Amino acid sequence: MLAKQLEKQGIGKRNQSPVANVSNKEEFETGSDVNISAPFNFQHKYHVQVDPSSSTGFTGLPPGWDGLLQQANITKKEALEHGDAILDILRFQQEQGCEPQLPTAQQASMEAKMAVQFLNENPADHYKMPPKSIGQGGMGTIYRGTKDGKDYAIKKLALSKQTDLPALQNEIAMMKTSAHPNVVEYFESYMFDRCLWVVMELMDGGSLTNLIQKRKEFTEEEMAGFMKASIDAIAFLHGQGRIHRDIKSDNVLINSRGEVKIADFGFCVQLTQEKDMRQSMVGTPYWMAPELVRGQTYDQKVDVWSLGIMLIEMAESEPPYLREQPLRALYLIATKGEPKLKQESKYRGTFMDFYHKCLNPLPAKRATAAELQNHPFLACASSPEHLAEIINSNKK
Repeated sequence: MLAKQLEKQGIGKRNQSPVANVSNKEEFETGSDVNISAPFNFQHKYHVQVDPSSSTGFTGLPPGWDGLLQQANITKKEALEHGDAILDILRFQQEQGCEPQLPTAQQASMEAKMAVQFLNENPADHYKMPPKSIGQGGMGTIYRGTKDGKDYAIKKLALSKQTDLPALQNEIAMMKTSAHPNVVEYFESYMFDRCLWVVMELMDGGSLTNLIQKRKEFTEEEMAGFMKASIDAIAFLHGQGRIHRDIKSDNVLINSRGEVKIADFGFCVQLTQEKDMRQSMVGTPYWMAPELVRGQTYDQKVDVWSLGIMLIEMAESEPPYLREQPLRALYLIATKGEPKLKQESKYRGTFMDFYHKCLNPLPAKRATAAELQNHPFLACASSPEHLAEIINSNKK
């Protein structure tokens, strides 16, 4: 019955072509309580264990497998009772070349082009825009625009011969095709007067960074509130086979309704069959994961590390090593392992467990965003109404 369920989800058909470059065979490691006799054809090692505390019953699953288990209606109870059998089936299917489907690079490029259309019109003909800007963001200037009684954020980017239009197109496509309650909504784009104008949802509370600088101190419940929304957004992106790669409080926007949303997709990438691991060094240094700093191949767990650093921002008002020179900060990130809180004893056990799961320096042992969604720490999250109170009380 289980095999039939998997087959219905498209992972049991032998005539499917492989969806990842598997020329370099490495072991698929499992915990001592799970016996897997043959290796998986993955490009790096995954350490899978049966874990009663996780949402799926497993930890260490490769990216995308959490979703496959859910789609196949494999319950946590089944995973705990029949872990060996389930992993054997998944191993068998993987050896048939049935890894979670990723688009080809050509498909991803085509989807980006189809997702974004630049209107060759003056945005001022459609939106009322005061000449004074309301902020800066991602190498552009942000204006407030009003249309039919609704306010929008309009980002203006000057274009030149050096402008990387494909990169801008990728950023817009990632935002447009990432519709989620905790992702800033994209509406449309204009190409006018040698500028690109991008119309987005207006988040009138600004960035989480501004709130951190003003408030200085948050309760664990408030930190959990901001983290829960951020993790929901990141888990969604990861489920789409994407990596944000620049998670930090500057790129988490808030509004007067207590909503929390991820923004700035300038570094976001779509994983493809040809490149299901990344090696480029992008992001903001102080939030970078150790494997990224060292130029090693990395996956979606770099976003989880950055979320952990953002938790430190809320707890201590700034990320670790911010007072250090960037190069030394990179060295410390690469060599010091998990960052240490200044006053660990003041935090509850659930907070510290969440902290450790985000900031394990070994990617294989670091939690996934999907696993963190069900962490007990987030159960104490403040309501949007309470977040709205502190956001509005700290506005200019």
